[in-house]
Amino acid sequence: MSLYLPSHFGVADPQLRDAMARELIAAHPFATLVGVREGEPFVTHCPMTVQPSDDDAAGFVLEGHVARGNPHWRTWQDGAGALAIFHGPHAYVSPTLYERRENVPTWNYAVVHVSGRPVAIDDADAKHALLKRLIREVEPAYEAHWNELDPGYQERMLGGIVGVRVLVDRVDLKLKVSQNRLPVDRDRVREAFAGGDEAQRSLSQWMRRLGV
Repeated sequence: MSLYLPSHFGVADPQLRDAMARELIAAHPFATLVGVREGEPFVTHCPMTVQPSDDDAAGFVLEGHVARGNPHWRTWQDGAGALAIFHGPHAYVSPTLYERRENVPTWNYAVVHVSGRPVAIDDADAKHALLKRLIREVEPAYEAHWNELDPGYQERMLGGIVGVRVLVDRVDLKLKVSQNRLPVDRDRVREAFAGGDEAQRSLSQWMRRLGV
């Protein structure tokens, strides 16, 4: 699946692009995982984490899990591809921030698309290790709590999920942060966002990092 990505909203250097993509995924790990089932698009929403991998072109893989009752995981056994979408910060941009009156509203945002080959993980020990890696990313303090739970309960919980590891083929990073606007417009958007909510402040920081 392709992403509409004008060059001015992308990052040309592949190493920098992948590093920024990993950063955004770590900050916004709730993925929209898209595949194909019975000839139609099939979507699962689930947390996914970045894990380093020397064997992967991007230098990382994605890991997560889904409920066993979710039929999505069965398609992974057929070698089908998948697309994981991570939505970073996004915010409305008012045309009142622009120098010229003849302008319309828009939306600024950061998004990562990761295309790859999902592999189902259903071995109990492998799933347990995967789950612990997720806990360490999302809530490290919970690991001690999990370790103290009854082993039978742990086994039942692990039996109710199927893990997934996405071997990465392609990474697309889109940072739409007013690069196509006049310098005066960029300054106004950046400063307005700097005093806004969390998403706006994050976008303002991205603008500064990119020199926008």
